[in-house]
Amino acid sequence: MSGKITRAGSIELIQEETTRTPNLISVKTSVRGEGTYRCTIRNNKSGKQVEAVSRVENVGCDSGWTEYSGDFYAYINQKKTWNNAELYCISKGDHLASIKSKQENDFVYRLTTGGRNDYWIGMSDKQVEGSFTWSDGKTATYKNFASGQPNNAANQDCVSFYKNYADYAGKWNDWECSKSFTFVCKIAQ
Repeated sequence: MSGKITRAGSIELIQEETTRTPNLISVKTSVRGEGTYRCTIRNNKSGKQVEAVSRVENVGCDSGWTEYSGDFYAYINQKKTWNNAELYCISKGDHLASIKSKQENDFVYRLTTGGRNDYWIGMSDKQVEGSFTWSDGKTATYKNFASGQPNNAANQDCVSFYKNYADYAGKWNDWECSKSFTFVCKIAQ
């Protein structure tokens, strides 16, 4: 048995996680936006298929989330390691923030609060040193590193955002992933 969720009228897979017990098949998804969604369960041996259609309306976010350009962001004022921050964001529906433009970078900067703090964003080069990607799996095309960064000092693989460091405010820096910083989650639409 296999299962998937697609937006009606599209073959694009939204997200799938299929579990099976003798009398139940569950397909979990994170629906992103209003619309009609189709859940398809297929018996791989017989080829028989069952479909259910659901309409989703009034999709929104919990308080503390701010919309920008169709995506939702939350500044989380809890210090966590990069990995634990990513897991927290996943539990809320997506990932640490990915930043694709200067305008989005400026928005995320304004979203955070006070202090001379660093905070985690979703970029790292944990997979391949020097090859930065976002935790949502996308290649990093926009980068805003501070002068002299990234430098990989002490095996630094995870990226933080400077809040208020003189000339570096809003710039990025690589740190050891085990450091604990506050962070920004993003739910991409």
